[in-house]
Amino acid sequence: MIVPRRVLLLLLLAILSVLPQSCSDPVGPELLRVETLQVAPALVPCSVGSAANCLQIRARDTDPWEILQDPIEGFSYEPGFLWVIRVNVFRIENPPVGGSDELYRFKDLVSRTPAP
Repeated sequence: MIVPRRVLLLLLLAILSVLPQSCSDPVGPELLRVETLQVAPALVPCSVGSAANCLQIRARDTDPWEILQDPIEGFSYEPGFLWVIRVNVFRIENPPVGGSDELYRFKDLVSRTPAP
C-alpha cells in the first residue's frame, strides 16, 4: 500500500506540532541552583495542629532544622534514616496562591545513614 505524500506531510506536521509541548518542562527552564540538603529521619507536623506531615531539611549539621512545606519531586523518603541528597531548585513561574515559588527536584543521593 502506497501512502499519498499529502497524508505523510500532514502526519509529520501533526507530530511536530505536539513534540515541543510534550518535551517542555512545566516548571520552566530557570534552574536557580543545586543544593545539598540533609533530610531528618522523622517527619513532623507541617504546622501546629496540622494532620499533614512534612520533611525537615537543613544545609549543614550546625543549621537548625527547617520544615519543607512542599515535597521534593522524585525523592522517595523512608523514615529512620538521615539522608544527604542533592536537589535542583527551579523557579515556579506562576506559583499557587500561598505556595512557594521554588520547586525542589531530587538529583542524586549522597548518603543514607540509619538514625541512632
